[in-house]
Amino acid sequence: MKKIIYCFVFLMPVFVHAQVVMPTSSHNDYKWMNVGTAGFSGGPAIYTTIKFSPGGQAYVAFADWGYGKNISVMKYNGTDWVSVGDAGFSENQAIYTNLAFSPAGVPFVVYSDVANLDKTTVKKYDETGVGMNEPLKPGLFVYPNPATNKVTIERTGTGIQSHISIADMIGNVIIARNITENPTLLDVGNLPAGVYILQLRSGNAILTTRLCKN
Repeated sequence: MKKIIYCFVFLMPVFVHAQVVMPTSSHNDYKWMNVGTAGFSGGPAIYTTIKFSPGGQAYVAFADWGYGKNISVMKYNGTDWVSVGDAGFSENQAIYTNLAFSPAGVPFVVYSDVANLDKTTVKKYDETGVGMNEPLKPGLFVYPNPATNKVTIERTGTGIQSHISIADMIGNVIIARNITENPTLLDVGNLPAGVYILQLRSGNAILTTRLCKN
């Protein structure tokens, strides 16, 4: 009897459970951050869409309840969201908006036009005042700023050909060239870290801003 019991115990299977260590992460490892001010539209927004220009700038289009559900387009200038042309620029209510860019970087919007029996309407942004009616006020947008390797220079209300220069804080010009593309991508990777003065000349317009290089 003892021998039988002994054999039975000896043949019992032995199970070994390895401890499984599950990966853990802090909620701070993955975090969504606001791009510009939260709630930046003039009123409630529906049918929103976001696209990036060839230069990497974010644009949004939406039906803007603050303007009778007409369409508005805004872009992020590196600090906050600004209107592209007049807010609520469509003549009528817009639904199912979409946004795209031409190879030259011109933004187009397409939407279902409520006042035209929900038929399709397309508009493009034209600095001369056709389409999204932008006032002809010279403007200079530089992003990202601070920059590391390349910087995008986008201008409004200026001529096609412009001259761009980057100088240090004591006035020594380090980069100078003529540009025709808008927006223009400029390589600043060889600049030492610091603060520089970026100046754009176009006709009688002279636009100046600071550029920070990491």
